[in-house]
Amino acid sequence: MGSLSKPRYCSLGEQCTQYSSLGGSPAKLSRYNTQTICEACRRAGAGQAERQPTLHTEEESLEQFRNRLRSEGKEVLHSDVERKLVAIKQELVEQLWLQRGPFWEAVRDMRARCGIIAVTASPATIGAPGPPECAPKAPEEGGEEAEWDAFGERWSADLFSIRDRTVPRYFHEGVDWWDFLNSCVLYDPPVPGLHEFARRGGIMFSSGVPERPSERHGLPRMARPPIKLLRDPEELEALEAWRWFRLMQELQERYLKPLGLNVWEMLDDIERNPPPGLVEEYFKRLDQLDDGRRVYIEVDEQTTKEDIEKASQIARAWQKNRPPRSRPLRNRLTCIECAVLKDQHDWSNEQVAERFDWEHIEKVRKHAEVGRAIIEGE
Repeated sequence: MGSLSKPRYCSLGEQCTQYSSLGGSPAKLSRYNTQTICEACRRAGAGQAERQPTLHTEEESLEQFRNRLRSEGKEVLHSDVERKLVAIKQELVEQLWLQRGPFWEAVRDMRARCGIIAVTASPATIGAPGPPECAPKAPEEGGEEAEWDAFGERWSADLFSIRDRTVPRYFHEGVDWWDFLNSCVLYDPPVPGLHEFARRGGIMFSSGVPERPSERHGLPRMARPPIKLLRDPEELEALEAWRWFRLMQELQERYLKPLGLNVWEMLDDIERNPPPGLVEEYFKRLDQLDDGRRVYIEVDEQTTKEDIEKASQIARAWQKNRPPRSRPLRNRLTCIECAVLKDQHDWSNEQVAERFDWEHIEKVRKHAEVGRAIIEGE
């Protein structure tokens, strides 16, 4: 069942008391440990409010990741898609915590079907959450392999059905949605911890093209690069025509010729006397294909960087419905956390400001006001 058999790790992640001694990994949880943190962290009292570490948002973590790779001679490019992927995950976590919205309804329905009682916690930062309670025994524990595999297929199909219904299709790439959705079905996000929860699934970077082994540092990478490798359409059309011609030849020789029939004469007759509506339907479908055309920029050894930039300007101007760039004034998850930490956890302004690394206490009040409005549905 693939990733369902992965081990569980202490949910405190980098804050796990064993993180350094284990070489940069939180402690692995015993199969008999029903909690989300390891025994060492429980004994140390880790996770208490007064010891909460300063928050590192996903954007900040990605920037640290970029700087580390840059020092190794590698490049990870910024992109608008990356920002949108982070925002989409945060919006889904917001719905999950507020328990309202289409994403929450889809998760709630899957939990009900599978008899899952979610735990309020952030799963480990390393490794996907373990199998749900409704899963059969794994083969290594004496279970039937066929039953285990069948459950895994159903479980994954349910997860990706949630993704397909709640995440725009363009953004189905660029995030490990299996990991993220597993966390959302098995866990409820805690406060504090909404941002940490939303980091599940990460952001996946690629070049979008096969890389040559001779490349010393590899090609630059980005989140869901808008790159497609397309065969020459005219050559592809010619190849498809050849394929159908060969199939017709085989049909003629194998089945029709022994019967005294000729497939070429049949086709010629149909073309001269097509069935009613065939020609009209053909041109209607052709027009529909024209309406859905996209712009692709051809890049070869003759194309300069300046050519690509200018062609991109033309393509953007032609694409009438290109979504505008926008950035919210305040992060909604941050606002929700501020309100909950102040109103339900009795955190002081200083504690909240320390978590978000804010110098001005006034930011706590403003974010908390917006958070209360979000929670109330205003």
